[in-house]
Amino acid sequence: MNRAKTSRRLYALRRRRFRHAVNAMIKAIVEDAYALGISKIVLGKLKGIRGNSHNCKANSMINNFWSFDHIVRRFKERAEEHGIEVKEESERETSSVCPMAAQGTQPQREGFSNA
Repeated sequence: MNRAKTSRRLYALRRRRFRHAVNAMIKAIVEDAYALGISKIVLGKLKGIRGNSHNCKANSMINNFWSFDHIVRRFKERAEEHGIEVKEESERETSSVCPMAAQGTQPQREGFSNA
């Protein structure tokens, strides 16, 4: 068997294993959320994350393997079956707002400090 066929076969195997693991994980999360009475799941948008790495080779190896669009799509499909809303939201500057006081803060090592 030549190297190209072997490479394609191994890639297909990795992709099937990845999708199986993602589907099992999402099924467990959505079923637990449904059992707890959760009506909305918020997912962080990963826009621009691929350009953040200083190591191009490692960045391409990681980001070309993970299919975030597939994960979001599966979350939406699975959650819809249980009547749970799935929303994508930007994570930009989320650590600069205190979750308890809902006001601008200065992040501290142990938590938040109102500025």
